Amino acid sequence: MQIRHIFEHLQKDLSSVFFELHEDSPSHGGDPFILVPAMSLLPVCDILKDMQRYDFQCLSNLTAVDFQDHLRLIYHLFSYTHHHSLTLTTSLLPPHYEIDSVSRLWPIANWFEREVFDMFGIQFRGHPSLKRLLLPQHWTGYPLRKDYERMAR
Repeated sequence: MQIRHIFEHLQKDLSSVFFELHEDSPSHGGDPFILVPAMSLLPVCDILKDMQRYDFQCLSNLTAVDFQDHLRLIYHLFSYTHHHSLTLTTSLLPPHYEIDSVSRLWPIANWFEREVFDMFGIQFRGHPSLKRLLLPQHWTGYPLRKDYERMAR
């Protein structure tokens, strides 16, 4: 299924959620993605994983990008059944970098979310053990945030 079809089906399946489709966006690397409001991410992921039409059994990557005025989370999903992939994104505005964990849906998210927490400081509500993964527990700041040098001083 192409991203446009996934987008159209999501709009029907979750009509109360406002989705944005970005198909050809050179400013975002050219990869198509669907932008979802942060408060709707978990319900959207529930449907993407469990509904047979989508069947995204695999969260292949989860990362974040600092755009200075907001942080963007990027979820890469894949369906082995349908051989389609999807990039799902959501934005978090300062100062509340917090979102629901998807680790109950995809257990690998446990590690991905810990890495994003460690590097960007995003809190994942409902995560089973949100603690630093790469840096020592006493580390101050979040190295992949653009304000890291200011924070570390």
